[in-house]
Amino acid sequence: MADVSFNSAVAAYRAAARPASDMMPNPAQPESAGQGDTGFAAMVRDVVRESIDTVHQGERMSLKAVSGDADMRDVVTAVNSAELTLQTVVVVRDKVVSAYDTIMRMPL
Repeated sequence: MADVSFNSAVAAYRAAARPASDMMPNPAQPESAGQGDTGFAAMVRDVVRESIDTVHQGERMSLKAVSGDADMRDVVTAVNSAELTLQTVVVVRDKVVSAYDTIMRMPL
């Protein structure tokens, strides 16, 4: 098995993390439609953006920890927050799928 240096591990992690962040929408970029919405869709959109930002913060703090630039308490807090956010999103998704399935089984 080949030896893995610290720098090569950091470079590999950064290379693996980059495509995931490139696929995410840029929250600083304004959307042409739906500006000023106060409805359900706007609320869902805002929650999704906040969830993505929380996960990105956890990834950034993990990178800082790998390079030795972060306090371990901050890293643990950010990673736990990202994990909790992901678990919440999964539970909400499961509830939405379950509700959709229940509606589809209703007789007309």
